[in-house]
Amino acid sequence: MPELELGTRLYIKTDSSIEHHPELALVSVFEATLPDNYVLISAPFYKGSFYPLHPGETLYVHFVNKDGRYDFMCAVAERVRQGGLHFIKARLTSKIAHSQRRDHYRLQRTMKGTLSTEKADELIDGEGNVVSPVDALIEQTECLTFDISAGGVCLYARKSFAPQDVVTISLPINFENPLEAPPAGRFVDFVSEVMWCKPSERETFDFCVGLRFLFENNRERERMVQYVFDHQREMLQQKRLRGF
Repeated sequence: MPELELGTRLYIKTDSSIEHHPELALVSVFEATLPDNYVLISAPFYKGSFYPLHPGETLYVHFVNKDGRYDFMCAVAERVRQGGLHFIKARLTSKIAHSQRRDHYRLQRTMKGTLSTEKADELIDGEGNVVSPVDALIEQTECLTFDISAGGVCLYARKSFAPQDVVTISLPINFENPLEAPPAGRFVDFVSEVMWCKPSERETFDFCVGLRFLFENNRERERMVQYVFDHQREMLQQKRLRGF
């Protein structure tokens, strides 16, 4: 495995960690390649003790090197103790795949949403002069996403937008349980910048629009990264079950 070198830092998620600690990524270190498609990694710590990993449990692992990010899955075979050191012996259950950058990995995902823009309304006198501004009006239009990443979204819209326009897109995303639909009527708002807009070939939507999310802080960004990662992990697992 030329991608993995001794001492490479690994970031691990398990089904149980995703359920109970969705924002947690366990940290381990690659130790050795073993015969018969097995690897040896250091036992990950969590809150001052070894995180409980059990034989047969699936690990969803990613690491980063100079060539980018890589992902793979493995199954815990046994815990190994050598002197005072603790390790996990695991069997690879997928290939080590070179992934797209985490902000660029795109999910083919269809969601109905709403685009909102502010339009300044002004009072005009009889000669066409601006007298005074009044409160901004909110204009809304329906949209339909066709792919989404941690950095932005591509969608179909009923009206056109200009590059650098700032809009708010409301989407039915469930950050608490990413693989489940949110309760009816619950939407998450993303302030976004229009990157491009072009005519669409769809009958019900006239335009195709690309947006870049304008996150206020790293927590918002990481929450979206986790949402995309969970869906990516689910797709990898389904491929494995189908024998791909």
